[in-house]
Formats: sequence, C-alpha cells, structure tokens
Amino acid sequence: MSPHWKGATGKGEPLWRMVPVWIMAAGAAVILILLQIFVGHRLGSASDPVFANLLSLKTAPPPVATPTAPAPTVPRLAGFLAPEIAQGLVTVVDSADRSVVTLRGDGVFASGSGDVSGAYLGLLGRIGDALKTVAGKVIVVGHTDNTKPGLSAHFPSNYELSKARATAVRDLLAERAGPEARYSVEGRGDSEPLASNDTPAGRSRNRRVEIVLLTPATAP
Repeated sequence: MSPHWKGATGKGEPLWRMVPVWIMAAGAAVILILLQIFVGHRLGSASDPVFANLLSLKTAPPPVATPTAPAPTVPRLAGFLAPEIAQGLVTVVDSADRSVVTLRGDGVFASGSGDVSGAYLGLLGRIGDALKTVAGKVIVVGHTDNTKPGLSAHFPSNYELSKARATAVRDLLAERAGPEARYSVEGRGDSEPLASNDTPAGRSRNRRVEIVLLTPATAP
C-alpha cells in the first residue's frame, strides 16, 4: 500500500451539481407554467363577483317625467325572423325604443368555448339580414350560467367567456350587416340570470347572447 494513500473523505460533489443544467431549467419552467395557470384561475374566479358588483351599481333615478301615451310598438325584427322564432332558435321582443333578439347559447357554443358552431352561421346570417332592414346602434351582450371555469379552461372567468362569445357574434353580424362601428360588445357573466342556476334547465336559459337594436331616437 502506498504511504501517500488516503481513504475517501465522504465529501463528494453535491447531488444537485450532478444534474444537467437543462434538466433543472426544464423543471423550473414546468413549475412556473403550473404556477401561472393556478394563479390565473384563482384571479379569474375572484373577478366574477367583482364584475357582478360593478354591474349591479345603480345610478340615481332620473326625475319623474309627466306620463305620456306610449308610442305604438313597431314589429321591426319579429316579422323578418318569424321562421326562426317558430323553430325556437331565437326569441324577439320589439318594444318602443328597441328590439332584443335572444340567442340561446346551447348548441351555438361548445361548453367553455367562445367560437360559434358552424351549424349556426346561417342563423346569424339571417339575424344580420334582419338588422340590414332597420337603422340603429346594436349592442351584443353575452351571458353565462354560474358554473365556474376549471383550471384547464381557456377563459378564467365567466365575465371573459361571456364577452368573448358576444364578440364572436358581433364579428359575424358586422361582416353581414356592417359597418363595425355600429356595434358594441358587453360581457355580463352570470350577473343577470333569467332562471335559477340550481337546475340544468335554468342554467340552459341563462346561457345566452342578446342582440339589442336601439332605434335611432334612443341610440347613443
């Protein structure tokens, strides 16, 4: 045995220094992506109540005006869309100052999606043709039920999902019955339900897009 031999000291390289740098970098990237998804989901879920509170704010009531005889209601869009109404594809309410076309979200959009199904492009084309016949600004308003998006959802909140759906409808209508400046978009999330969200039928009614045509006298 050599007189200069020394036994092992037990102080080898730390294990972390034996791991290739690229593996450490990849692991760190995965952790950051998962953290971003988690934080985005938490922020999105927390934003729905905030948007709901903002939408619920009420301004001071206007002064009471002297009652006048209501103007006669003109069937602006209901007549044009009578076949679609009969098929249950849309509902139309024509009042003195506006017409509201309600498009049920089921079928028009896949669950959690902001893209219009190809099967409903013809229906939106018909609604666009109806809008061509009447002047006035158009507001497209998206609504959802109160089901919260999951971690893998493309839209982190119902507000963002409802606005994306309204935007998709607006784009198709403007393409058919422009100009685009005629249209505006609003997302209401789950803040204005038509029915209880406790049943599948109620949630189905709440998933909808409303196309509001303002008459020239009341259009902003």
